[in-house]
Formats: sequence, structure tokens, C-alpha cells
Amino acid sequence: MLRRQMLGAGAALAVAPLMISRAYAQDLAPEKQPMIALGTYSKLTSEAALERSGATSVQTFAGLEVAEQNAIAEAFGAADVPPLLTQEQSEKLETLRAADDASFDMMYVDGQIEAHEQGLAIARDYSASGGDPMARGAAMIAVPSIETHLVMLRSIRASMA
Repeated sequence: MLRRQMLGAGAALAVAPLMISRAYAQDLAPEKQPMIALGTYSKLTSEAALERSGATSVQTFAGLEVAEQNAIAEAFGAADVPPLLTQEQSEKLETLRAADDASFDMMYVDGQIEAHEQGLAIARDYSASGGDPMARGAAMIAVPSIETHLVMLRSIRASMA
């Protein structure tokens, strides 16, 4: 019986990956979606910073952020989920991508500070009441990491002013 279920699931994966990706993303709703969307936003903006920034401190932070968001997505069971962004995050990402070189780094850092402040509240909430034990553990670990990131980002921001 289990083999038939596994074979059926494997066939479904081979035949309809897009439908399964959408269903899987919906499976994250509602309690995991805010953390995943914020992580996706942080990762995509950080990937843009890795491509565009000339500042060593911004490049270093962006590299760390991409690696961390990949790990969090894995812990939340969302590593293979298509990018999940809110409308506001999509708009901010496009604005950042369109920014001129002179303002890019400041926009990136300011956006990361805002996202990390939001993420801190979300991670605290999920670590206290999230339904998935692995994701709850990741959120518990994320809280001090986010606090550390905020210190780093504010330091980077102060050095740019």
C-alpha cells in the first residue's frame, strides 16, 4: 500500500510539478506564509545587492542573508516553494532593482532594517505559537540572529551617512 502511494506521488510529481508547487505553497498558509514571504524578500533583495553593491559591508551582509534565508526556508519546509511575496514586497523589490547606483546601497540597507524589524515580530510570534515544531525551533534561533542582524545593519547604515 505504501509503495503504491509513493509511486503515485512520484508520478504526480513528474507529471504536474507546477500544480504541486502551487498546492505546496498553499499548504504553508496561513501561519508560515509571513515568515516565508519576508525571507523571500530578504533573499531576493540580498541577491540584488550581491550583484549591484560595491560596498564590502553590504556585500558581506547580503551573502550572509542569502545563506540564512535558504536555511530558514528549508526548516520551514519551503525550500522548493516558488517565491512567495506580498504585493508590497514585490513593489519594493522592483523599486530597489530600478534604483540608480548612487542610492542602491542605502535603499537596500533601509529595506533590510525594515524587513528585519518585521521579521523579529513574526519570529517571536511563531516561536511561541507555531504549529510546526521544526519551524518553531528555527524561529526561536532566528530571534537572536535577527537582533544581531539589526545591530549589523544599523552599523552599516551609520557608516553610510
